[in-house]
Amino acid sequence: APMLAHASYNAMTMLDWRCLHGFWNPVDPVPGIAVLGASLLLAAILVCTMLVGKGVTGTTQSPR
Repeated sequence: APMLAHASYNAMTMLDWRCLHGFWNPVDPVPGIAVLGASLLLAAILVCTMLVGKGVTGTTQSPR
């Protein structure tokens, strides 16, 4: 959750900055860096989805 929140905050900040400055199509300084970033974001979302699906809460349960 913290990684997703941080990535979302950074994305919204960059989107806001680009919209306010009229710079819609930035030049990619390193070819493929956008693909790397998007794939890392997708991997983080998939891991979080898998953890939520398994019911991982970070707490231990006592045996009954």
